[in-house]
Amino acid sequence: MNIYVDFDNTVYDTKRLTDSMILGVAKAVSENKNLSIDEVLEKINREYDPSKDNIYLYCEAISEFYGMDKEVLYRKVDFELDNGRERVYPDTWNFFNILKDKGHNIVLLTFIPNQNQVYQMKKLIGSGLAKYYNILIMTASPKYEIDIDYHNGIFFDDEPITVQKLYDNNPYKVYRVRRKNAKYSHIDIEKKEIEEIENFNEVDLDII
Repeated sequence: MNIYVDFDNTVYDTKRLTDSMILGVAKAVSENKNLSIDEVLEKINREYDPSKDNIYLYCEAISEFYGMDKEVLYRKVDFELDNGRERVYPDTWNFFNILKDKGHNIVLLTFIPNQNQVYQMKKLIGSGLAKYYNILIMTASPKYEIDIDYHNGIFFDDEPITVQKLYDNNPYKVYRVRRKNAKYSHIDIEKKEIEEIENFNEVDLDII
């Protein structure tokens, strides 16, 4: 069985990563240019949209604005990406080990704009999870419109619209992963027949 698992906010606490990267960049600018860190943070939080913007391109822009070496900011970002294991939700490790022991294929299915694919790959490698995935699918198209065998797959995703559209493709099973304080955790889904879980410990492993 192919088990399609989303990455951001499903197995990986992306908000923690974003907060750490922004703080690291702001500190570097503050120390380099002798500015108030609050002032720099205010600018970054006003301008940078993590759901759309490429962090490296933003570092290039802000380094040009402040007149400093962009490589200094790149290093701050790379440090956070390279040390991502602590941002993996703890229940993920055991769940992935069980899936591998059962002989399933774990498929990374993640939506990401074309310009952010290198960033996503760095995030995946830094998480320590890359070794578990049999197949990597990074798509700029909606996950429910790509050429895969939906009927014989089990899907785990956090984004409400994606989950409901995946369900419409008649998969073997689809779960909405609703982590506490995650990006979409405040949004309910309309299709109440879709099973919601807060973490992978709630999955009935007898049906997988």
